[in-house]
Amino acid sequence: MIIPTATKIRPVLLKLLRDGRWHKMDTLIYHISKKMGASPRSAKRMYKPLLGAKYMLKKQGLLEVKYFGGPVRITSAGKRELLKNPDVTLPEAVWIATATLHRDHGADELFTPEQIVEKVPNKRIYNRQSLQTTISSVCVANTNAYSTNHRMLYRVKPGKYRLYHNGDDYHKSRKGGITCPKARDIPSKYKDLVKWYKEIYNKRKMGNGQVIKKLLSKPESQTLEFKSSLRYDKRTRQINHDLEFEVAKTLAGFLNSRGGDLLIGVDDHHGKLGLHDDFSTFGKRHQPADVFQQHLTNVIDKYLGTGAHANISIEMIQVDGKDLCHCIVQKSTEPVYLNDNTQYFYIRAGSTTKSLNIEDAVKHIRALFTLGQPGRKSRRS
Repeated sequence: MIIPTATKIRPVLLKLLRDGRWHKMDTLIYHISKKMGASPRSAKRMYKPLLGAKYMLKKQGLLEVKYFGGPVRITSAGKRELLKNPDVTLPEAVWIATATLHRDHGADELFTPEQIVEKVPNKRIYNRQSLQTTISSVCVANTNAYSTNHRMLYRVKPGKYRLYHNGDDYHKSRKGGITCPKARDIPSKYKDLVKWYKEIYNKRKMGNGQVIKKLLSKPESQTLEFKSSLRYDKRTRQINHDLEFEVAKTLAGFLNSRGGDLLIGVDDHHGKLGLHDDFSTFGKRHQPADVFQQHLTNVIDKYLGTGAHANISIEMIQVDGKDLCHCIVQKSTEPVYLNDNTQYFYIRAGSTTKSLNIEDAVKHIRALFTLGQPGRKSRRS
């Protein structure tokens, strides 16, 4: 038997699809070959022309059933008719939903497939199963690309997703994949999301956390210290400003010694706690990491003065789904005093921060600053 062409298959395929049901390719091949009198052996060779027929339907503006689940409308004559393509494709709809969630709840949040589905625009025209598949596999950068190589989402842990960020790892099969819809391809009301993604989300410090993981493998020392939070007291479950003083004290010790790294959001046993509790103390904000960084800047201004910023770099990053703050401190070129109604002079002594009396402070200042010893280089990655 001669295999029918895509042009001949097209009307038969359209008639099959007008029932509005979702059909797998094997099912379509079976029904079409049966209607066209093809033998079982010939049916196996109909896959390619069937794909061509489906492409022809899609090019005409008829709905691609595999993608959208086959929504239909009832005409005035009472006939079922395939809908035209929606304004956005399924991956674009998922991207818009996730970007909207990030903009509403913060760039650092993670979302479940159910949360993303509920935010999809006009979600009633999409097949819910197709939405779930798109979220969990079709668009996920760090999974194998079976059908498309989109890189719109990133799976941080099972059941938790965020938008893909430049620098995230991805499966080799998704090389060159789309990470963001083109503004011209989506409705104008969503174009501001593309601008937000490129100018705000993608410019955040996310990284792969390799520098942090290397620091976490080391014990606290003269140049390394961990703090579980900036101001949230996990014991009393409320704000404790004494914790802010402790952070400022550690920074002062690094500035007056050899410099060092301070990680906030990590416990004494090197466990990544994250900054969610600290974020909660600032109320509901769109960008809690930015608010946290600004508050830490204010703490430094309050206790150490604005001049201290010249030797302190603050980086907000995510490691294994946890938000952390990395303060990279260079040795100051002049003494730094901590002001809290009175002045204190702190240095690092082993893995602790120590306050010096006037006599010892003068000796330390003469030895460290007067001689102009070279400072420690930043470990910025």
